[in-house]
Amino acid sequence: MSQYSLTKMTSLLEKHYEKQYKLIKNNKEIVNYNNHKIRHTYAVLFVAQKIMTYEKDIFNNENVIKKAEVANLLHDIWRFYQNNWKRILSWEEFEHGDIGYEILKQEWITDLSILFAVKYHNKININWLYDEKEFQKSNNKKEIINIVNLVRDADKLQNLEYMMFNSNDKLYLEQEISDKISNDVFSEFIEWKSCIKYDNVKTYVDKILYYASWCFDLNYKTTKKFLLNDDFISFVENQLENVWVSNYITNWIIWKLKNSLEN
Repeated sequence: MSQYSLTKMTSLLEKHYEKQYKLIKNNKEIVNYNNHKIRHTYAVLFVAQKIMTYEKDIFNNENVIKKAEVANLLHDIWRFYQNNWKRILSWEEFEHGDIGYEILKQEWITDLSILFAVKYHNKININWLYDEKEFQKSNNKKEIINIVNLVRDADKLQNLEYMMFNSNDKLYLEQEISDKISNDVFSEFIEWKSCIKYDNVKTYVDKILYYASWCFDLNYKTTKKFLLNDDFISFVENQLENVWVSNYITNWIIWKLKNSLEN
């Protein structure tokens, strides 16, 4: 049980933060990014705890709850080493979960629920998890999937809530102001892709749809309810109207979002 102590795992997280801070303390932009990520980390943990409070049928075991908390706390541990600002803004380090997974193994964390939650929290295709040999051999498949899905939900929800209330942050909606939608992005949105490929995002509207598409990859009803209560749908609608996207396209996009979040 001591491995799942939040106090112990917080010390581990801060050890990696401090290790990198010594290298980047003279670069204000990267320091600001790392400070943003540490705030995001603790916010994701808080969001996950909120979700678990409502999803008591699934998270009703103290041991599982503790592992879920640790997984959320450590999900972005490799982000502290993402110390090139241009790479950060270009999103070239999308698979940061893979390296976080390796870091945790080096720290002698062996629990598959924690390891796989970190590895798969941001992957486009969650089904790759089922091909993992360790997962196939595990007797705790249901627990692993539940915790992976929780981290994915909490991470998305926190990012979307942050974006709604900090829409001028250049890590989010800074993009060419245009009412155009790229063909690839439009096609992926039509097909209800769980996550639009960021490489296809070219315009402001593309980026709005990119974030909106995360709603197609939410696993818990509580997560969807939180987004509905935040009025995320109106936020997307206002963003589209601000760049003069046609009413027909806007109405169609909003219909899809409502259908996704309300069912």
